[in-house]
Parts: sequence; C-alpha cells; structure tokens
Amino acid sequence: MKNIIIIGNGFDLAHGLKTSYTDFLHYCLSDTQVRGLFCEHFYYTIPKDKTEFLKQLKQFNFNFKSNLFKHFYTECLNKNWCDVEELYFSLIKETKNSNSIININAEFQVFKDVLYKYIKDTTKEKHIVKNYQTFFNQFDIENTLIVNFNYTDTVKQYLKSSENLINIHGQIDDKDNLPIFGYSLTTEKFKTYNLEKSDTEYKRFVKNRDYIITDSHNRIRTELEELKTGNINVYILGHSCGLSDQKILYDIFTHTQIKNVMHLKYGNDDSFKVIFDNINKIIGGVFEKITNARKSLYMPQKDEDKIVQKHFEDNIKTIQPLKYERPLTITELGGLFQ
Repeated sequence: MKNIIIIGNGFDLAHGLKTSYTDFLHYCLSDTQVRGLFCEHFYYTIPKDKTEFLKQLKQFNFNFKSNLFKHFYTECLNKNWCDVEELYFSLIKETKNSNSIININAEFQVFKDVLYKYIKDTTKEKHIVKNYQTFFNQFDIENTLIVNFNYTDTVKQYLKSSENLINIHGQIDDKDNLPIFGYSLTTEKFKTYNLEKSDTEYKRFVKNRDYIITDSHNRIRTELEELKTGNINVYILGHSCGLSDQKILYDIFTHTQIKNVMHLKYGNDDSFKVIFDNINKIIGGVFEKITNARKSLYMPQKDEDKIVQKHFEDNIKTIQPLKYERPLTITELGGLFQ
C-alpha cells in the first residue's frame, strides 16, 4: 500500500446523516420509550427540532437513573464520539468497587444497544456527494488501504472494489463483524493500567479485546509491517483522532515510512489545531508530517453550492496520491537484458 485513507464520523455527517452526539442525545431524550431507560418520570415536552431542543436544554430538569448517561449528558454535550468513549474509560479507571464497575458496564451496554438501533434506523437512506467520487477516483484501489471507523457503509458506494476496505469497528447487522464501541489502548497504556491482571468486568469494553474477534486489526498490522520501503501518504476524512482509537492510529502515525498526513479540514483554524493536538497525544510527541491547514483540502458537504464544488474540483488536482507500480512480468524482466 502507498496510500491510507482513514474514515471517521465526520464523513457520515458530511453526507447529511444524523450521527452526531447531539443527534443521538436528542433522540434519547425525545423518544419517551428510550428516555425511560435513562431517566425517571419527565413531564416536559421535548421539541422535535434538534436546534430548538438544544436552545431549551438548560430549562429541563432531568432526573437520571443512569449515572453513566448523566455524565454523557452533562460533560459530553458538545464533544465527539471518541470523547464519549474516553469518558466511559475515565469513569472505569476512577471506580475501585467491583460492583460499581458491573453497574457502569450494564448501563454502558444499554447505551450501546440504543446507539446501534439508532444508527441502523437513521442511516438507511444513502446520499452521494459528487466531490467524494472525484476524491476517491484519484486513487488506485489496489494501492490504497481504507480504514473505516464508522458502523455504516457510506464509503463503500464510492469504491469500485471493497477488497482493501477494512471496517475496523464492525458494521450494523454484520454477524461476522459486529459493532465495536468502547475504548482502545496502546500496548504501553494497556500495561500501565495493568489490564492483563484486571478482572473481566474492568476490561469488558476495552476495544483491544474486541479486535481479536475478527481479522480486521491483523490486516492493518500486516499491511503496515510489509511496508518497509517507499513512502506512505495518509488522508483523514472526518476522524477527530481521539484517544479512544489510539491503538490503531498510533500504529499508523508512527510507521517509519509515513511521508505525509493530510487531514481534510472542516470548521475553523481552532478545529484544525484540535486534530493536531490529538495526534500529538496519540504519538506522545510533536507530529511533524501533517499538511498545514492552508494546503489541506476541505471536507466536501452534502448540498454545497456549485461554486464551492468547483473550488474543490480545482484543488483536488493538487494532491498527489502515490501510484501503484505494477511488478514486471517474467517476459518484461527478460526484455531488460536483451
């Protein structure tokens, strides 16, 4: 492989899918049946419009019966999915009582079940964003590894072949690659928290254990191990590079053959700086191979105006994916010596 494309939740959001944390929070609190899983009696009417819901949020007085959901509600309202998973692990780390850990895990399991159902129901309709087709057409599929961290198959519609597509976190309704939601640790941190000797409940939702169920993580590791010469370019589409995915991202970003990492930007310069900070946390140092914000492409969005679309089409030509060099056949090799 010469190119690695990392796909995160921002990619689904760019396609108009309601997969943000605030979308899910709105669903959990506005659906009376789901709300009953996390809250006691609630007599207010929740606005159907998410924007109006967020405006009125401080006016509501929720009586949470799930301590875990209360933390998600109060601390993660404006954060990404990776931060939600990180919060879960921080609660586990701070909990010493085994019965309390069992309770947190039980609440987390309910949260996961509701999440998976929500994603399944809310992502049935597929959208095509023309500029993404232009983007993926730049790459030789046999020379490009695509690591999809989403539970959806949004990216698949742009690929001629899914041979080099790895759904590292599983897929909704795929019994052979079930969704993974939890927290990932580097080998060093796995040892730091002494997880080898911890009881099962303490490490129940640590992703490292789930990765061994399928061959997805091994495939990534094998691909990286085989790349001992040449250069690798990495492109990040909508992944915030949070610590909950640090194991796999660490393996990628610290690979000796990485030449350049381009994070397709969305938002202002401060948002771009957050991504840079997150990568630095993952590798434990200052990452020097990232394309600066001024030279990075922006994340195409659904229903953009034609002027913005044209600007992307003009600038996509500036990226230079590393091309696949087909090995010479025996006949061609023989011709070199004639």
